[in-house]
Amino acid sequence: MIEESKTLQLSKEELAQFHRDGYIGPFDLYEPEEMAAHLQALRPKLLNTKNAIYSGGRTISGSTNLSNYDRHLDIDFLAEHITRPEIVDRVSSILGPDTLCWRSEFFPKYPGDEGTDWHQADNFSNVAGSKHPQIVWPEDAEFGGTITVWTAFTEASVDMGCLQFIPGSHKSMNYDESKSMDYNPDLINKVDKDGVRRGFFGYDYRQLQKDPNWTPDEANAVSQVMRQGQFIIFWSTLMHASHPHLGLTDNMRLGFAGRYLPTSVHVYPHSDSLAEFGGSASLDKFGNVLVSGQDNYGHNRFVDSTVNGYRFPVREGSLGGFGLSDVQAWLLGTCRELGLPAQDVNANFFEMGGTSLTAVKLIAKAEQNFGEDVLPPEDLYGRSTLRDIAATIESNSGASA
Repeated sequence: MIEESKTLQLSKEELAQFHRDGYIGPFDLYEPEEMAAHLQALRPKLLNTKNAIYSGGRTISGSTNLSNYDRHLDIDFLAEHITRPEIVDRVSSILGPDTLCWRSEFFPKYPGDEGTDWHQADNFSNVAGSKHPQIVWPEDAEFGGTITVWTAFTEASVDMGCLQFIPGSHKSMNYDESKSMDYNPDLINKVDKDGVRRGFFGYDYRQLQKDPNWTPDEANAVSQVMRQGQFIIFWSTLMHASHPHLGLTDNMRLGFAGRYLPTSVHVYPHSDSLAEFGGSASLDKFGNVLVSGQDNYGHNRFVDSTVNGYRFPVREGSLGGFGLSDVQAWLLGTCRELGLPAQDVNANFFEMGGTSLTAVKLIAKAEQNFGEDVLPPEDLYGRSTLRDIAATIESNSGASA
């Protein structure tokens, strides 16, 4: 049991590695025997979609069943899983103290199944039937995408179809998600690409390439072999794929992905239904889950318990509530929204990569939240550690120290 006062944030070195490579891990969460027992108990619940928020209708198409999206909203073990401190504290150390989980998905790969195409996802309009962005970051954010936490519910070896990453590829998009892809479930498991059977659940992700002649640099790809019960954290904008399941064992590979965002990001702002991979379902029962901190924006819909009544635990915020002032916690989270690897209040704003443009954006955000002239430019440039910047805001605004 994790003590409430103990955090499992990424270290400075881990955070620097994450910002460099776009992923970090794997980390241990369950012992293999423990995960196997959870999976055995989980299987019959997955088959029963009566309480799933997307049950019924046209949820099944090809190899995809939308009924098994967001099962953390009706299966208590998955609700507990997405809120585990071992996951939430690490995610919040990247995104800031106010964090939500907006989606979960299962990724099964059966013996003989094709690998998954190389792909990136920024706003998730890539497979949306409406082509509307499913997530929208604030206009002044330096990046998009979502943090994905992928847990190996079974062993994930190369032969069984483990993930592949191209380190450092999260910083620029090679695909245009506003383009359309042709959905054809008849092509699943039937297409070879450069000698490897790969697809994207009935789509060909290459149709979204900005440059039709570009090919991923697979020479730099890293296979993410994981034992049962481990998890890995990565940006959805990272180039990622998976190997085919070679069928050398009768066992399936099963991954479970939770997707996380800061509460400043707007989820499903233009949609009242989920339409992708040839299926569709209403979002009437959908709600985000606040996993850390608080929501100060009010533009997202939240649920505080599963359909069974299990209440989602909320971490205090791995950056605020553990020895930091409210302004310091706000400043760390805001710097992360601006694309800076902020973790320590003793870090220097400009040494972290802050520029004159980033400084202008920070000043504007400070005035929006704390009042006019709370962060004069000369003070920011003259006393530029995050601790000093927070002290300037506190002094000029009367905010809580």
